[in-house]
Amino acid sequence: MPDVFLREVVTEAEPAQKASPDKTSAAGNRESRATMDGGQPSMDNILTALGSNGRYHTVQFCFLCALIVCSNFSIMNFVFVARDVSHVCSPPLSSDNTYSVGGYNVTDTSPASVSVVSNDSSIIYEECRIISPGNTSAITPCTNGWIFSERKDASIVSEWDLVCGKEVFSRLSQSVLIAGQIFGGVIFTKLADRFGRRIPLIISLVILCFASLALAFSTDIYVFIVLRFFTGLAQMALLMIRTTMVMELYPTENRRLRGSIYVTVWMMSTVMLAPLAYFLRHESWRILQYALFGLTVISLCFVWVIDESLRWLHVNGRRAAIVKILKRAATLNRLDVRAVLETLHMPNNEMNVHADIDNDVSRTLTETHEEQCSTQPCHKTVAVTNECLNDTSDGLQNTKFSFKDIIYNKHLMINFALLSWLWMTATSTYFSLYFTSNTLASDVYLNFVLNSVSDFPSGFLFWLLSDRVGRKKTFTIFYMMSGIGLLASTLIKLVTASVSWHIVATVCAFVGRVFIGATFVSLLLFTTEVYPTNVRNIGLGINSTTGRIGSLVAPFTAILMKQMPWLPGVLMASFCFLSALAVVLLPETRGTELPSTIQEVEDMYKRTRDRRSSSGTREDTSI
Repeated sequence: MPDVFLREVVTEAEPAQKASPDKTSAAGNRESRATMDGGQPSMDNILTALGSNGRYHTVQFCFLCALIVCSNFSIMNFVFVARDVSHVCSPPLSSDNTYSVGGYNVTDTSPASVSVVSNDSSIIYEECRIISPGNTSAITPCTNGWIFSERKDASIVSEWDLVCGKEVFSRLSQSVLIAGQIFGGVIFTKLADRFGRRIPLIISLVILCFASLALAFSTDIYVFIVLRFFTGLAQMALLMIRTTMVMELYPTENRRLRGSIYVTVWMMSTVMLAPLAYFLRHESWRILQYALFGLTVISLCFVWVIDESLRWLHVNGRRAAIVKILKRAATLNRLDVRAVLETLHMPNNEMNVHADIDNDVSRTLTETHEEQCSTQPCHKTVAVTNECLNDTSDGLQNTKFSFKDIIYNKHLMINFALLSWLWMTATSTYFSLYFTSNTLASDVYLNFVLNSVSDFPSGFLFWLLSDRVGRKKTFTIFYMMSGIGLLASTLIKLVTASVSWHIVATVCAFVGRVFIGATFVSLLLFTTEVYPTNVRNIGLGINSTTGRIGSLVAPFTAILMKQMPWLPGVLMASFCFLSALAVVLLPETRGTELPSTIQEVEDMYKRTRDRRSSSGTREDTSI
């Protein structure tokens, strides 16, 4: 089989040499921008021929999804690591170690636990103050520290006494983490567009691994805060690059299903954290951090198996790497290697098909020609073949795009501006809905599970609607339902204080959270579909970064609600309705391949306009 394949390379290279280089390049560029209208794009052909449901894609997809666990855990474990622990002021210990706490006599049985024994007291010890009997003015702060209902190192709050005015430090660590996410979303996504997806992915996982271990050895809250910055940086880099690689792994017809499965795994991993934290609830918070470090180490062991994105390699002219990956993938999928490699052989681009064949194939080709030349003249063929082997072009204009291209190009700038607004609206609305709804359960572990489950329908809703009604209509539905849920919850609480109606308001808020959760995941997947390959990560990263602004602003809605309870809900609902209208200006990506060039993005807008005009023409005809 290799000899037959190599002889075809020789025979095809000779007529290709006669073609004009300019015409060949122009034809190659036109072919690279071809869409479903005139035959599948080249990368879709390659991925389809490779068998998108084969072992190779399954292995790559599973490993990418496995990275979700350590990435999600690194962020969500803060709920348990920094959980509040019941506490009271610690009095000076008497000789019998008996003292009064909150109106009860308490015996100190260990440095980490207290037990109530009787109901008679002379001094009242509250959470943040000590009250002397018969003298209400004799109120003093907790000068002797605090006694916690659990072991001293149950959480960072109890270990470092982050209570009674010091709560800001634990919250500050979350703000610093968001700052790290902003940096990671900008810096690493830029690197992923410039140097490929795989290396920045590995680097970010290494950073997360070291940060996870270092957090477990934190000596104080200040060290903890600094390390949370690097955790946020690495987590956001993993999220952005991993999502892009998943979307680039499949052809157009498989993207919706795989995207939905990816999102479902994401939600499942969040729920999985609660049982682990519950199992370790009597241990130090550092043990949970060690467990996270262990998961990160496991991820670091198999991340090396993940290949570079074929789409990125294709756009950047790395055909030797493409051939190497295709050979390995075809072997794993039990496919004919020659048939898969022939998908690179696109019309008007014959000369460049086998240009970057790796060294072993090149060596075999040379040996084959030496055998042929021993029996017949072949000087021209050998010359053509050598030229073909030295040709490294791929028919695409391998322009290195940057963020400036997004700013200067009209359609990319529209994508960037509108998606930034949509991301910010989604984050602020999600947290506003969270603040307008009651806690679903009093237990922190059960409450975490219930809140996580509310996001479970996201993947199903995206799968159900995105291809049936299109991406744009799906966004419109999600934003409208989110806005309605938030507005209804706000108005009901404003109009009546009835307990039964309050339950209805909570249900409305919960429904709104379901749809805004679906908006989140849909934005994550849709954003990758409207940027060219070489700015896809930076576009996704910066748009997601603007979403972090929404998460920073949202907590202040709780303060605003104390002054004007109706205003935050009305504002967020208005933002959702405006976002539903803004979606109209975005291109429709249903049934289209991920764009490789800026021209393909412009063609996407043109097809959207054509569909709109043709739809209007049909309506006029029917009238």
